[in-house]
Amino acid sequence: DNEIQKGKVHMMQKRLDEKKERLDWGRPVSELPIWRRLDYEEEVKNGEELILISGVVYDVSSFMDDHPGGRAMLKAYMGRDATRAFNGAVYNHNNSARNLMGQFRVARMEGSYSMDDYASVDKPRLSS
Repeated sequence: DNEIQKGKVHMMQKRLDEKKERLDWGRPVSELPIWRRLDYEEEVKNGEELILISGVVYDVSSFMDDHPGGRAMLKAYMGRDATRAFNGAVYNHNNSARNLMGQFRVARMEGSYSMDDYASVDKPRLSS
């Protein structure tokens, strides 16, 4: 009976893995262009709606009106590093928010982060 249960669980996991592969989790951080801090700040000065979180630049223009904290909350962090605010200083965002952010990635910052640091950014979060 135990071996049969293991087989069933294995098949369920296989189906889940296949379903997960069909979903769009966003562009992997390793494939993003590398920007300098100055590039980021310049893009924001030119009107781009960008936020920096954990060394990754996100274009939040399509999400401005849907953000639960409101447009003003996002505007307050444009051109700045919003990592602390995103991770709990203002609100500790749940896994759904973190997965959604994958769709908005546009660049990674030069220097302060290694690819190991980005591993948790790329990883899909499956629980809330």
